[in-house]
Amino acid sequence: MAVGDGVVRAVLNEALSLVMEDPVWIEMTEGLKTLGLGAPVTQDRLASIKMSGSILALGLIYLGCLPSNLSPAFMEAIIHGPESVEDVGFLSVFNESW
Repeated sequence: MAVGDGVVRAVLNEALSLVMEDPVWIEMTEGLKTLGLGAPVTQDRLASIKMSGSILALGLIYLGCLPSNLSPAFMEAIIHGPESVEDVGFLSVFNESW
């Protein structure tokens, strides 16, 4: 991802890369990542999730894009609710094995 200008782009790009390495994100198929919801919510985990959301929002607003390894299903669930990703037709659009 190299959208945007200069230093701000470079810093946001690095921050987005670091966010996606945080253990709150779990790897799915084909290298895509989503938020791991099975772990207990501790204060540290909650702080990490809030930080991730803030940096992802900055990347979306300023750069107009998100990390390429962020699952489309994760974004669909945020925008249209978790029920929207229970649709096998939707899931098969970006992963034919579903």
